[in-house]
Amino acid sequence: MENQINIGDQNFQQKGQNPINQSPVNPVPERQKFNYWMISTVVVSFMFFGIFGIYFFSTRQQSNQKITNQLPSQTPVPITQTIESINTAIAFVKDGDIYVADYNGEASKIFEIKQEERAIPKSLYIKLSPDKNYLAYLGTSGGLDSAIKIVDITQKKKISQDVYGSASITDFAWSPDSKKIVVAVNLNNNEKDFTTSLYLIDPFNQTGGSPLFKAENIEITQVDWPDEKNIYYSRVAYAPEQNMAIVRYNLENKSRNLKIIKSTNEVYKDISSFTIKFLISTDKKDMLAYVSMKEEPMRSRGTSYDLQTLSLPILDTKPSLLNYVLPKESRWYQNYIVGLEEPYGSPDSSVVLVSIPQEKQSLSLLDMGPSGSFHSVKLLEQNGKVILIVWSEFDGQQSISAYDLDKLIEMRKKAYTSEPLWKLSNSSSFDL
Repeated sequence: MENQINIGDQNFQQKGQNPINQSPVNPVPERQKFNYWMISTVVVSFMFFGIFGIYFFSTRQQSNQKITNQLPSQTPVPITQTIESINTAIAFVKDGDIYVADYNGEASKIFEIKQEERAIPKSLYIKLSPDKNYLAYLGTSGGLDSAIKIVDITQKKKISQDVYGSASITDFAWSPDSKKIVVAVNLNNNEKDFTTSLYLIDPFNQTGGSPLFKAENIEITQVDWPDEKNIYYSRVAYAPEQNMAIVRYNLENKSRNLKIIKSTNEVYKDISSFTIKFLISTDKKDMLAYVSMKEEPMRSRGTSYDLQTLSLPILDTKPSLLNYVLPKESRWYQNYIVGLEEPYGSPDSSVVLVSIPQEKQSLSLLDMGPSGSFHSVKLLEQNGKVILIVWSEFDGQQSISAYDLDKLIEMRKKAYTSEPLWKLSNSSSFDL
């Protein structure tokens, strides 16, 4: 533009100085002016949309790559296994085989058991692992009286054979992380001659089996592993002195401390006729230790001998939470104890509830006439709902039923009955 203006001025000056001598000159056509603002706008716009397009395509590609990279961690197999584990409520026996059922009563066959594998002909001692991926059951093998076998629930197959075979396994318990099992073993294979210890085993690699302490002249009647640091067991000592005790084994320092349950009742001077067991509270802060007869000669309401409350983990004596006659096969859940009661002089059997510590608020939940009986109970929780599982028998037919406990309590207080949530016919021996 500036050059154009200067050229025009020069022509005008020359024309003014030599008007005659100069030959006529055709006028120079004016060069068309360019709109630089418009051109700049177009160029900048083109660059902007080009850069934006590149950025959008790159971002989209990275996003797709991230989604693709995330897919392997979202495979359906672990999700399915997790859901199965969460939904598994009980393991039980039906038609001689092991089944599991979810909280809706939907049952699935897990494993077939040969009759010769049963340690007890008409029932099976089963324990689910805490993560509910595995179950262990007590069977027989190779001429041995007892052997622990492990079944993978998710794969529906046995994963180990004869994890620990011995003359006599009196009880066992899973570790809280479901990786190990503690086993109480009587090495003498004689119900009246006990040399017993606890053995820690790895059920998946079939390793371990070393004793936690030197075998003693004791009978271990129950073992539990409620937390990663402590194992508790109840035992009857026959020599050098006779007594009953609850023992805590500390896994960190490999030490033991015990609480002798002293007799306040002279009825069991012959200690071989009695046994000792315990219940652990839901919050794992308290224990109820109780003594009962091994074989009761008559139907009774429950356990009426030496019931003591202990604090965990140190087993200090506490004021009694319960003075009531403890029902048989009792289970402790929060402020409830539920068990079986058989009144004196009556062929009837019932499932009763005892509230802690207001034990006077006992209530008969389910009643069975002279043609039936109850074998065991279990308390579960799902989404804040407490479910009562009952194993019963009527006219020779065994079944497992589930009840909403709160609803059952409400109905029974009004003298009404309550229908079960679901019922499994021809079923027995659920896990403990």
